[in-house]
Amino acid sequence: MRFSTVLTRTEPFAYKDLDAIVAHIMTGIPYPPNTMYNPTGELNEAQLRENYIFERTHTNSGQEIPVENRCITCHPPPYYTNLKMADVGTLAATDDSMLFDTPHLTTSSHQRLTCHDGRAETLEEIWTKYSPRDKHGVVNDIQKYNSTN
Repeated sequence: MRFSTVLTRTEPFAYKDLDAIVAHIMTGIPYPPNTMYNPTGELNEAQLRENYIFERTHTNSGQEIPVENRCITCHPPPYYTNLKMADVGTLAATDDSMLFDTPHLTTSSHQRLTCHDGRAETLEEIWTKYSPRDKHGVVNDIQKYNSTN
């Protein structure tokens, strides 16, 4: 029912209407190419680094990342979501749920992803500052990666 607030509605959708909206979204609405940050279609240096982090299977120190704690496990293609609820360790004191929908990442190049409530300045902050125990994937070695590569 939280979805209705995205559309600035004061009343929740009827289940029949909500099912129709979900069915439309799941038909595979094509996303436009990322011409703002990637006009040639080739990955730039930052995108290559992000792709490496997203697909990696080992930490920077060589330890294997458990499959259930890899980015690509919860955000698999083609929609970059597993459509499941998860506790990713970013719960705020004002949140009423222990679980969050795994967001799709299909338009992440067009938007600023700043945690479920907007408190993070960057993606890295979501993982390191607001999930320090690697509950949102094994990512706390990213700072080391960014500073050494």
